[in-house]
Amino acid sequence: MTTLTTWRQSLPKRRVHSRSGLRLAAAVVAAAIGFAPFSLFTASATAQPRGPVLPLNVPSVLVFPFAADAANAPASVAPSLDAALVERLNNVGAYKVTRYTKFLAQVQRAIEDRILSDEDAAGPFDSAAKANTVAQQVDTDDYLIGTIDTLTIDPTNKHVTVEVSAELHNVATGSTIQALACTGTAVPQTSDESADDVTSDAVADAAGKLASALNVNHPTGGGLVAVRRPHRNTVEYVLAAILTGVLAYAIGHNSTHNSGSGNSSVNTSIGGSTTVSGVPGIPSPPAAP
Repeated sequence: MTTLTTWRQSLPKRRVHSRSGLRLAAAVVAAAIGFAPFSLFTASATAQPRGPVLPLNVPSVLVFPFAADAANAPASVAPSLDAALVERLNNVGAYKVTRYTKFLAQVQRAIEDRILSDEDAAGPFDSAAKANTVAQQVDTDDYLIGTIDTLTIDPTNKHVTVEVSAELHNVATGSTIQALACTGTAVPQTSDESADDVTSDAVADAAGKLASALNVNHPTGGGLVAVRRPHRNTVEYVLAAILTGVLAYAIGHNSTHNSGSGNSSVNTSIGGSTTVSGVPGIPSPPAAP
């Protein structure tokens, strides 16, 4: 009996292959699957449309159509100035800009409720009092009105000069925040360039100067703080890197434990004990007494 017990104790311990690596990988995969919807949600929530980085506490401004006081100004000059000014203000991002049209939802609602008349909404908006009445119905902090004062075209060299003036008012108080006057100029770039094209360049120059003046003299003093937008794919990249690293570790860790165990089924007998390739020899049991 003692001999049999001794033989049993001499048997090699069964090698237990570690499964910790695979279990860890499985846990990470499960966590990734559970976290994926959240990461997609956060990515879509943080995604922003392309454009300028918006500052904090940006005031909103409603830009009314400029009135063409210049008798010789073509009908297209004022709308061109409006469009160019709105575009430049949007590019800088110092204001949240809305270009006025009577078809704005707030204006149409005010007309339906008889707060505004069709004449009130139609323009021209050459007086602050009329513009303020309409601006109060639109969700805006300030409003801008202006006029094209003069348009001069030199017939000899086609040089064009446009003089514009504008006023920025606060909706709540009706007070004037800024009064501006700018001059836009342009010369033909080629000998065959038309006067209309040169006029468009002069209008764009005036709009750029007007927008720059509004931004430089911003009510906050130019102290705008930019909002940093997070990259929408950051979460996915980090998660993929962690998952890849853990899977690589788990595979390598499991392979290390499996090495030496072998898959051979060839049995040999050495010195009275049976061995399998890669497995220590098993002593033969003692002979029966």
